[in-house]
Amino acid sequence: STYTFLSGNQMFDKSFIKERFNTMVRDYYEDDPLGPRTTSALDAPPVKRVHAIYGINLKTEVCAIFRRRPYIVIGDDMADNRFIIDKETTKIEDGDNDMLNNYELNGGFLYETKKTVQKVINDEDGEEVERTVSGDGTVPYWNLAHAKTWKADLEELTVNEIEGGEHRLILGMK
Repeated sequence: STYTFLSGNQMFDKSFIKERFNTMVRDYYEDDPLGPRTTSALDAPPVKRVHAIYGINLKTEVCAIFRRRPYIVIGDDMADNRFIIDKETTKIEDGDNDMLNNYELNGGFLYETKKTVQKVINDEDGEEVERTVSGDGTVPYWNLAHAKTWKADLEELTVNEIEGGEHRLILGMK
């Protein structure tokens, strides 16, 4: 089979729930008087110090591979289950980019492993470098390491990466 590499947003645009979802976002989030909708999740939090502690180098799911299911209508004239996980996928091509070769593909899911090459921010000088690293078994590495992008906006940023530290175990530590 031939597959087109789509982001979650691109897949969402092709689905039939987009308008319903946008209505929900407007009614329950954007119109919420407690907000805040004026800042981005990419922005540093409004604090002086951030201490990030997270595990690394565990096999971590980063995406699922979907295929289009034949159009199904159930009673309400709305399409249901438009996409399903493609458990038979054996290879994904991303145009001229071979970055997906550093991931593990199994049962329709793509995983980063400790052998996955990632572009990360160097702790010392803030420059982008390549490193083989993966997440904590639950959260992908690039999400865990996002705090490093806030360094210039904070008085203090410390990052502690725990080799083999599993997400739920770290959260349960006292």
